[in-house]
Amino acid sequence: RQVGESLANRSFVTLLFASLFSAAGTGLVFSLGIYFNTYFWELTAGTTAWFSLVALAGVATSVVLAPIMSRTLGKRNATMIFFILGVVVGTVPMVLKLTGHFLPAGSPLLFPVLAFFQYASLALAVGAAILASSMMADVVEDSQVRTGRRSEGLFFAANGFVSKAVTGLGLFLSGLLVSFAQFPKSPVAGPETTAAVVRLALIYLPTIVGLYGVSCLILFGYRITKASHEENVRTLAEAAARETLPPGV
Repeated sequence: RQVGESLANRSFVTLLFASLFSAAGTGLVFSLGIYFNTYFWELTAGTTAWFSLVALAGVATSVVLAPIMSRTLGKRNATMIFFILGVVVGTVPMVLKLTGHFLPAGSPLLFPVLAFFQYASLALAVGAAILASSMMADVVEDSQVRTGRRSEGLFFAANGFVSKAVTGLGLFLSGLLVSFAQFPKSPVAGPETTAAVVRLALIYLPTIVGLYGVSCLILFGYRITKASHEENVRTLAEAAARETLPPGV
């Protein structure tokens, strides 16, 4: 009964379902990356290895950017903006190439441009993840005010379980997309593989936009603001102070 009372918190349920869709999207992005890097962008393994350094730069940027956006716009609004911009930045190069307006394969500027877009997309995605974790921490005080119990272990365990499980679902979904695109079992450079990776991109784009878009819309249900969180903290501090007073005071 106590577990049910804690997990019924509206803001927690909102974050849980938003995490469900965003984790599926994340699994899809990472699992299909090797297909797009190799067959869509035609990058070599040695070149794609440099993306790991780009990822480190993106993470470092998000650590600085997330608190600034949170103070300026509030955690929920900043997270939603991160989601939207992250999807836009992450899909723009693919859309441009599909429409014939991007750099050709083999161009010396191809990797630097792709690296910039990946850096910006990852910085935004990690920034959203940082703020989502912070929002989950705010749920702890909100739940304690309502139920009288601190349940941070329960909240973070449930959210972590769902995120890991659904990331696996994203990996499974990537296999379905590869199958729908009729990707060759032993792909080699040629018209068949080129046509298959274009079909894969055309399926991937609306899928990833849909997953992150639904996650973003769900976040509208998160009701904890900076003011309400500070009020929760104040209420809990006053309750703790009353408990420490000697009897009769």
